[in-house]
Amino acid sequence: MPPSFLNAGGPNVTLPFHLPQLLNTTARHVVNSSALAKTSPAAMTVQLPQPRPPYLPIPPQPAYITNPPCSVMNWETTHACFLSRSWQIRSDAMFAATCLGTVLLCFALEFARRLGRTYDRAVYARRRRRGDEREEDFNLTLWEQSVRAGIKMLELAIGVVLGLLVASFNGFLILSLLLGWGVAFWAFRWDMGRGLGGRRRGSRVRGTGESTILGF
Repeated sequence: MPPSFLNAGGPNVTLPFHLPQLLNTTARHVVNSSALAKTSPAAMTVQLPQPRPPYLPIPPQPAYITNPPCSVMNWETTHACFLSRSWQIRSDAMFAATCLGTVLLCFALEFARRLGRTYDRAVYARRRRRGDEREEDFNLTLWEQSVRAGIKMLELAIGVVLGLLVASFNGFLILSLLLGWGVAFWAFRWDMGRGLGGRRRGSRVRGTGESTILGF
């Protein structure tokens, strides 16, 4: 039954909502607020427990992992990594050696192609000496075809390495490849107009069986 403000039976006044208890509660809140105001901000900081990470912390990574190469043209000479983790450029001298190695790889590729053409001509010359030059096509022996396949594998391996170097988008390496390939072509391609054994059919030179781009 809700209390009334005035008691009809006498002069005493009935306080609503248990006013004494309400005053005591208010006084306690005032005391707590005063004590909280005197407390330093550092003491008021709530220390929450840190959640445990679901994974192990990643250790510091070397430059070739933390700084991945971008697929744009660049002219960096140091802090670059080519082909493998151990081939990391740390000085200008190492980068110059890398450019020189690219030129030498171009020479090796053209030399392997010249070697393949020379071997094909040698095989054809042996067949001519045995009287097989009248045959349009002839089968090679197991050894002859194995040697030709080995030379072609060498061309492919060098071409793949050169292609990966070009994929680094480094301007100096690309210039080294162009210069090296041009000089190597000049040095090893003096046998123009000669096919397999130098044999011609009409005005068409018989194919040399060569690849054209990066050994492919």
